[in-house]
Amino acid sequence: MTNSEIQTAIVLKATDYKESDKLVRLFLPNGEVILASVKGVKKAAAKLKFAAQPLAFCEYSLSNKNGFYTVTNAVQIESLYNLCLDTDKFNAACVMLETVDKVSGNSVLNSEIFISLLKTFKDMLYGDTDPYAAAASFLYEVLKQCGYEIPNNEFNGRLGTPAPATSYIPELIKAAALIEKYFDTELKSISVI
Repeated sequence: MTNSEIQTAIVLKATDYKESDKLVRLFLPNGEVILASVKGVKKAAAKLKFAAQPLAFCEYSLSNKNGFYTVTNAVQIESLYNLCLDTDKFNAACVMLETVDKVSGNSVLNSEIFISLLKTFKDMLYGDTDPYAAAASFLYEVLKQCGYEIPNNEFNGRLGTPAPATSYIPELIKAAALIEKYFDTELKSISVI
């Protein structure tokens, strides 16, 4: 039996699948992460290429057959592509996407984390927020939302005057180390920073 539904989502991860398809991990506003296939997306004339890449923020039409989702259509809600044009923003965004993806397998995510992720991306796109400070702040928020104690420190990535990006890297690495420790995982994207 096939059911159809429409879901707003951010793509956390896209993986090649079969000859011309991709599997995408979609982060939904309710905090759920689902796996869906996007058929034929690696072909030259594929109409859904934009919706099958990390950072895609779209409304997805999904077909659900026996618990397996297939994307049948997508409408972009907002382009987050400009995060890819700046190396620091892209690296910070990758750490945040990977964090949500890894945490989703070990813990119950919620709508607050979805909202925080989207707000952080918008702050990085349209504000003067340092991307590494924003990412560290987001990782601490994930820890807090999942019920973990965060170290008592004065860090707040959303406040203060902009500083050179490198000045916030140690704080991001510290936050990533806590995610790795508490969720028994490895954040590979942090090694690029």
